[in-house]
Order: sequence, then C-alpha cells, then structure tokens
Amino acid sequence: MVAKKKSTKVDYAKIRETVQKTDKEVLKKAIMVDGHTIYDAKKFTDAGLDAEVVAAFTEEMSSGQGKEAIYDNDGNLVKSIKGVHGLRVVEFVASCFDVTSWKMGRGSRVEHLREQLVEKWA
Repeated sequence: MVAKKKSTKVDYAKIRETVQKTDKEVLKKAIMVDGHTIYDAKKFTDAGLDAEVVAAFTEEMSSGQGKEAIYDNDGNLVKSIKGVHGLRVVEFVASCFDVTSWKMGRGSRVEHLREQLVEKWA
C-alpha cells in the first residue's frame, strides 16, 4: 500500500501531547487493532480517541502488488481506500510513551507494542 501525501500539515507535537493526556482506558481500546488492516476512522473516534488525532492518521492509500495489495471486506482487490492503518496509530501511541519494538512483522510488532503499553499503563 502506498499512502498519498496529506495536503494539510499535521502538528505532531500537538497530537503527541493530546495522546499523552488521553485517558489510558481510551488508548487501550484504540490500540486494539492488528498490523494489517486499514480501519474506518470511526473505529478510533468511537473508542474515544480525539478526532484531531484520528484525522492525523487518516489517509488515502493506493493498492500495490503482493503484500501491498488492498482488499475490501469481501476480499475484492481495490485500487485505493481511505482509512487509518492500525500499525501507524499503535506505533505513534507507543512513541508517545517511549515504547519501542524490535519485531519486524506488522502483526507481531503491533502485538509487542500493545503488550508493553498495557503493562506500562497498569
């Protein structure tokens, strides 16, 4: 998948501050994602994540070849889709709390980051 550049500049310092101030129970709900799926932004706002944070990670993504191909919920290949890539949100939230992962696979990386965050917030 290839993300298209955003036309508006995102203030990541402000987004970081917002995430750090967010209730940890909200963050726990928001990071319950996998490393492969492109989610509708509503999934994150319904979890209670600030709309400005969600907007910073909402993008139009183009389908590519092989593992970069994007499929809809019915398994059909699509040219592009607008949404939030779960991995990017989890990585950003983790960075806000100085949590990192050495794991390379998208799924195992998300799981490793989530486990560490939940433990840190306990």
